[in-house]
Amino acid sequence: MTSTSRHVNAVTDAHVARLHTLLSTPGLVTQAVRKLGDVDRTFSMLDIALRRGNPVPACWASARVTGDVRELEHADELYDVLSSALRETGNASTCLVALREAVWAWEALDGHLVDGGVLPSPWSR
Repeated sequence: MTSTSRHVNAVTDAHVARLHTLLSTPGLVTQAVRKLGDVDRTFSMLDIALRRGNPVPACWASARVTGDVRELEHADELYDVLSSALRETGNASTCLVALREAVWAWEALDGHLVDGGVLPSPWSR
């Protein structure tokens, strides 16, 4: 691995670590709008990096690019639920509900990838 790829991997690792921190709990209703924005920005940076072909984070090293149709549909569904939750806008209560959905979707997607599941279509290269 070159120092450039290690640096890029460190960037995606940092995005995943930040998402783990932000989504460890939905938080308080008074912080929901800001927190949802922070999660959305962090996920967007990870998404862009992976779409551009940067290495997957080290914790997802066993994730696969190919799999059967059902597994790919499952990965895509988790990605879509997370993306949709992060696009939610509205008052603090609406954002808190979206954060709860994002927490669930992130934990499911992250667990799927840590366990060697197939990458969602947008991240497959």
